[in-house]
Amino acid sequence: MRFNIPTPCPTDDDTPAVGNVYRCKGGGKTDYWIIIGLNDLTVNLLGINRAGSVTSTANYGIHVFTSPNFNRKLIGRCEGLDDLEFDVVWTDASEGAHG
Repeated sequence: MRFNIPTPCPTDDDTPAVGNVYRCKGGGKTDYWIIIGLNDLTVNLLGINRAGSVTSTANYGIHVFTSPNFNRKLIGRCEGLDDLEFDVVWTDASEGAHG
C-alpha cells in the first residue's frame, strides 16, 4: 500500500474526519498522519513518510486534533478512505462464531 502525496494545501475546515492529513510533529520515519478511524474520544492514525509508504500507527485523544493548544492543522485529505472495505477470512473456523 502506498499513498501519493501532492503539495499540502491548508483549509479552514479543521473538523477531525477519516481521511484528514496532518504533519507529524515528532520527526523520525513518519512525516504525515492520516486519520483512518475515530470516535467521540479517540483518533486512530496511519503514519506515512514523504514517499507515501506506511511507517507507523498511533492513537490519540480527539482533543489533540480539536484543541488549539495542540496546534494540529489540517493540511490535506485522502478522499475515499472512509469508503474502503476489506473482507476478513477466518483461518480458525471457531473465530467467526464469536459474533
